[in-house]
Amino acid sequence: MANPLKGEVELVVGEMTYTLCFPSNAVVEVEQLLGDSIGGIAGNIVKVEHQRALLWSALQKHHKGVDLLKAGEIMDDFDGGLEPLAEKLVRALRFRLSRAPIDAPLTDAAEQ
Repeated sequence: MANPLKGEVELVVGEMTYTLCFPSNAVVEVEQLLGDSIGGIAGNIVKVEHQRALLWSALQKHHKGVDLLKAGEIMDDFDGGLEPLAEKLVRALRFRLSRAPIDAPLTDAAEQ
């Protein structure tokens, strides 16, 4: 079960529940994978490649067996579509970078 006090976000896909979070190692791995800073990657979250890489990275702490291809399958199986998935990733990432509460409105991010 995801712990929002630790920056974890729950992602329900079918009958599976995944826990998303961005510990330091996950951030470094996605930066190395895409060759950009986490800020640059998050700024291009509309790119499916970036969403897949961020999802893969966010799954590594609690779901180590998920590779990039499986992360893409999870994206495809998520009923909400890419925009709600991006919102979940942004919430977890924002907590990692600024400790903003998971449930805080995303529009407040610029004010923090």
